[in-house]
Amino acid sequence: MLIDSVVSLTGGADRPVQQRLFNDLINNSTGLALFNAGTGIGKTLAYLAAHIQSGGSVVVAVPNHQLARQVMSSIDDINMHAGTLGIKPIKAGLRLGRQEYLSPDRVSVLFDAYTADSDKDDARLWNELLAAANASDDSNLIQNFIAEFGELPSGITANDICCSADDKSSRALVAERENEQDLDAIIVSHITLIATSGFNSLPKKFRIKGRLIVDEADALIHTAEMLYSRRISVNAIARKSALNAEIGKAIDKLLPGIERLGDGIHFLMGMPDVWLALTNLAEVAAESLGDHPFVTQLYRFFELSARNAAISVIKGKATLLQLSTFAARVFAARIDGYASVWLLSGTLDITSEKEHSAKWLCKKLGISDAPHFYGHYEPQDYGRASFTLGRGPVAIKNEVVSQEFIGFCAANISGTMLVCTGSHDETERLTEAIRTLGRVSVIEDRPGTSMSKVIQSFAETPDPVVLVTARAAVGTDIRASDGTQRFRKMMITRLPFSPPPDMGDVEWRADRIGVDPSKVQSWYFQDSLQTSVRRFVQTIGRGIRTEHDECEFLIMDKRMPDAGAKGSNTIFRDAIPERFFRDYMRAQHLSEAGCAKSEEVEIFI
Repeated sequence: MLIDSVVSLTGGADRPVQQRLFNDLINNSTGLALFNAGTGIGKTLAYLAAHIQSGGSVVVAVPNHQLARQVMSSIDDINMHAGTLGIKPIKAGLRLGRQEYLSPDRVSVLFDAYTADSDKDDARLWNELLAAANASDDSNLIQNFIAEFGELPSGITANDICCSADDKSSRALVAERENEQDLDAIIVSHITLIATSGFNSLPKKFRIKGRLIVDEADALIHTAEMLYSRRISVNAIARKSALNAEIGKAIDKLLPGIERLGDGIHFLMGMPDVWLALTNLAEVAAESLGDHPFVTQLYRFFELSARNAAISVIKGKATLLQLSTFAARVFAARIDGYASVWLLSGTLDITSEKEHSAKWLCKKLGISDAPHFYGHYEPQDYGRASFTLGRGPVAIKNEVVSQEFIGFCAANISGTMLVCTGSHDETERLTEAIRTLGRVSVIEDRPGTSMSKVIQSFAETPDPVVLVTARAAVGTDIRASDGTQRFRKMMITRLPFSPPPDMGDVEWRADRIGVDPSKVQSWYFQDSLQTSVRRFVQTIGRGIRTEHDECEFLIMDKRMPDAGAKGSNTIFRDAIPERFFRDYMRAQHLSEAGCAKSEEVEIFI
């Protein structure tokens, strides 16, 4: 069996459950199939080996660059032993987004504007940046430049110098795209499957008839939901221009670029030029109209889009939006072109009815046809865990994280830990509180920073060190530089409940479909609850990544139920992986005084 040879040669452990997953992948080499394989299965090697045995071209879609590089590393390991395995080496490439590349055109414009007033050191950095922007190799990548030189020139951000949607000035980017025609496999981000500009730029053999593997398929739902719901029509903005002459002038400059980028495109992501134009428009509108609802609408759009401005075409007209409400249907249309689609997830076992979870996933991804196969795989003996439950202050007061809760979490930091928070704001506040105590070094995961660089810094900083992050739940493998376990303690500050829906949205939807608003609120709650529980399970999965790992989990949110509790939040307790459930039943409690104590609870299993 190929998987046995691959695992043996790459230094992996023999896992019967991985062999079963491999066999099921091979037996479902056509059509749509769904595989729920939790942490510890070895699913990456399983699906790579199964694809090699089946043959053909393949697109592997993953949630982030960190996981993409892990897949590439696994392919490199297999290629190293290709001769022994009796297979051809896999020609694989990693598809990076345009925003990862330096734009020679944009760097050149800024170079002329900035170097005249730069000091000697900054001028040197500008010259290095200009050289990197015109390079045809990976020194053209923004993150590689920062890794080499430590920083960008003063006053400049990555968003100022990256390639925009229609930018073809980067020779490295053009070379990457041209070389893809000769590849057997391309690893892409989830958003490539939604963004028309990214998907259509893939060579034809990677868009039809081949195989699509979507790893962490439930994270694709999260990607769509982050970018979902708000839109601002170009034509609606134009009509608002009658409010003020200055706004009219700003829109006159904005519209041609939007229409040009939107021409013939169904969906497009990542346009710094449009973002800057929209920001300027909002500033003009704010100066002219003050608190007018139009200004509120514009800023609301920017807040939701989180710098990911997007363009779509609706009824033949370009429309600005965060992500279209038909994003799932776009993905569903994509998969129709493939001969084989494997959807892999690690968190579809949170309900007793596994088929219900499979249907939920397909519905959220816009897939109308049920998978012809659904497999469930769970390692029975994989790592060791212990649990401590926080019984301190309430986490949320008046819809914000309370300072008492921040202090409670900071007071219980000890040794090297991974701390998973519920938001970037919470990350910033907790980091400040930990630094004030001065017990450990702290690495703060800031928005917009490279997760790979954050993990590298955590791996290289001497103990004791704490990594505080709001985005480690999906697709990250946080290890030491030699591959061993970096931490044996993880703090989860809050249960990852989604914020309540805007009542204006609730009432609008209720009115449109003719139901009571309370019913719409209930739908929102049930849907967000499943998403929240899945995120919780994914976070637990960051603590134990191999059969030799062990981790103590500190769950600080007092809403996490006791072993014998009853109520709505027990769904989080019941989502604890089965192999750790008995450990959870022996969980300790952590009081506000900060000392853990055992609580004996009679358990009926």
